[in-house]
Order: sequence, then C-alpha cells, then structure tokens
Amino acid sequence: MPLETLPLAFNVTSARIPGQPDLLLRDGAREAVVPVMPPHYPIVVADDSYLLGGTENGKWIDAGRMAPLLRGGERYWLYAPSRYLGTAMGARPTEELHGPYHSVRLSPEPAKTEQAIAVGGPWNALPRRPVTLSPASAVYRQAVRDILRQNGLPRATVRIIQVVRIDLEGDGTDEVILSARAPGMDRPQTYVRANDYSLVALRKLLDGQVKTFLLGASFYKTPEKPAAPCLYTLSSILDLDGDGVLEILVADAFYEGKGMVIYQMQSGKPVAVLNAGFGA
Repeated sequence: MPLETLPLAFNVTSARIPGQPDLLLRDGAREAVVPVMPPHYPIVVADDSYLLGGTENGKWIDAGRMAPLLRGGERYWLYAPSRYLGTAMGARPTEELHGPYHSVRLSPEPAKTEQAIAVGGPWNALPRRPVTLSPASAVYRQAVRDILRQNGLPRATVRIIQVVRIDLEGDGTDEVILSARAPGMDRPQTYVRANDYSLVALRKLLDGQVKTFLLGASFYKTPEKPAAPCLYTLSSILDLDGDGVLEILVADAFYEGKGMVIYQMQSGKPVAVLNAGFGA
C-alpha cells in the first residue's frame, strides 16, 4: 500500500535492527515498517568484504570518510549482477593492511560465486536488468578491433568475454557494455606477452553518434617480465545512490590485488566517482 495512505499514527521501534530504529506506520489494522535510514549509504564489495565508500547527503564519499560513520548493525541490500539476493547486516569496519582498506563483514555472507554488491540503501538498486548479447556479433567484434588498433595493437586477437545491453539513464535508449581480453589473460599473471590486453568499454549514442568510452583498459605492445598486468571485468550495473540512474561497477584484478571503480553517468558520459581495493 502507498505510504502516503498512512499519515495518522506512528510509533518508533528498534526491535528489527540493533542500533538502527525503524518507523512503524499504522492506520487502523494496516501498518508498514520503514527503516529510518541515516543520510549516508555505504557500498560494500560483498565477496571480498571491503568498503567501496558510498553517498552522504547525496554526494559520493570514499571509504576513508565512510568508515567512521558506520557503527555496525547497518542493514545492506545484496545484489548479484542480475538479481536481488536479500539482506544482510554489516559489522563495524576494520582497517586492514595491504591497502590499506576497510573490511566490512556481512552476516549472512553471500556465496563468493554470487559476485555480490551490498548497498546500504532501501531503494530498488536493480530497476532495470542487463540483457546478455552474443560475443560473436560482427558489430562488437569490429568495435573491439577498432579499440585495439587505436591503442597500438592492430594484430591483437579479438576475444570478447561479455556483451550486455541496458538502459542506464532510464531514457528509453539502451547502452552496450562489453569486455574483452587477449587469449591466456584469464587470471592475474607476473608477465605479459606482445599484444596482450584487457578492456571494458561503454558504447553509447551521444549527439546522434555511437561513442565508445573505455572504463578500464591495459594494452601491451611488447613482452614484459616481470609485470603485473591489470585484468578488467564488468562487475555489476546498479543504482547505487537511489536516483534511478544506473552506475557501472568495473572490477580490476592483478597479481595479489583486487579493486573496483564506480562510474556514474554525468551529462551523458561515464565519470569515475569512487574506487577502492586491496593488494600487497
């Protein structure tokens, strides 16, 4: 039922979440429970238990500024790349070495295979779901070939890992996000070969033309050893600040390290607004 139909009586109870009261709205026999949320909403990479940062009063803040605002007992809404997983409660952040980064343990912990993102806000962070497209498409293979040529790798093998279509801004126009990497670059290595690469790119219709934006990329023209090449992967596409526009989460991995970058659409273009990670 719409909450605006329950304007008369209300009580506050803290029985549902320790340290975080709920608002219980009652109108006769009808009632609705609404979490009383703070003006800050944290974001946690659930499968690796680290704080990405979040928003405070509508502005993005990094993990270092977000961590002192969290006392533990906050509720998180969990999302896999294309589905809602349920809720969990977060512990108070602890600062870890090899980063440093801020660890937030969730209970219950989602399975690591879910690649879950924990959003500390009560809105639907998955209002539109991505549609998987064929990586064999001639259009997207040519798009990757053009990217490689423009970055000095005209002879590199085109190998697309993932292609998804989604309306990021809710304006009725779909965007396409694709990821590609060279053969053999499926896990972090301590060397690179000539023509190795990894990339995630956004293709968007802008001013009547399809524009390509690199969200994460590494290109290697010659062999290097030792080296720590960065592998980029599309992690999730979620509304992380509750404004109805979807953010793009790009994961990166390198030898003994991981990270994540959040891109927000601003004036039709992706802009990096948050990043965090850990590594030796």
